[in-house]
Amino acid sequence: WFIGVWSECGKTCDGGVRTRTVLCIRRIEPAEEETVEDSHCLTHRPIEREPCNDQSCPPQWVTLDWSECTPKCGPGFKHRIVLCKSSDQAKTFPPGHCPSHAKP
Repeated sequence: WFIGVWSECGKTCDGGVRTRTVLCIRRIEPAEEETVEDSHCLTHRPIEREPCNDQSCPPQWVTLDWSECTPKCGPGFKHRIVLCKSSDQAKTFPPGHCPSHAKP
């Protein structure tokens, strides 16, 4: 088997995949090889893909839509809700869990 080096993980958190090249090769001459069908290699084929960086990403700020302007005419205000959420947005955290400098 020719086994290449692992690629970088596709994601830095929340589960990515890394890959590598795996080829069954046959030596023809000392300096020459050819790729052949996997069935020609006698041992079990090494894995080509595996999960990586399964840890959760840190919480991040999520914004909801802006409200209507009040009052309708003249100078007014709009507001929106900004929440500190898990990367999958399933959990809401206290604001202190998200970076204050990045709050929208």
